[in-house]
Amino acid sequence: VGGLVPASNNPIEIVSTASVNLDNNIIREAKTLIKGKLNCSTYTISGASDFILSSNATLEIGSSSGISSSGATGNLQVTGMRLLNPMANYVYNGSAAQVTGNGLPSTINNLTINNSSGLTLSSSTSVSGVLNLENGSLKTEINYISLGTSVSNIGTLVRTSGKVIGNFR
Repeated sequence: VGGLVPASNNPIEIVSTASVNLDNNIIREAKTLIKGKLNCSTYTISGASDFILSSNATLEIGSSSGISSSGATGNLQVTGMRLLNPMANYVYNGSAAQVTGNGLPSTINNLTINNSSGLTLSSSTSVSGVLNLENGSLKTEINYISLGTSVSNIGTLVRTSGKVIGNFR
């Protein structure tokens, strides 16, 4: 984790003013609490620990599988609790095509897509804050996206058979 790797059995807290980039897969045996920003890139966090993403924290997801509610899929693979706060911010910034994964809460604060290969919703999602289409497309497939306060960097929103709810243009 940015050069300094704490012992796997010591709790980690990323404070609200901090930003941490994973530079390797890590195995955790104690709680990981994110109050700031964690950029997972394509690396995984695994082990018999809990992962807690707090309100207003930011999780950057690089895995093509997104984030999963359980099992060994996506960036988060811990076997303890995976608590992903609906008032957190989620950034999908992989290089290969991504899906949100079944771990993304159904309502979230802000959603950013920064992936030229695009992001596909795994389930219907309500964005209470800002949908930021920075780079790449967002595909709804059969799901809907409900838009909150605004849409920025209007990129491509591809509605297959799903719905867009809210003011897009």
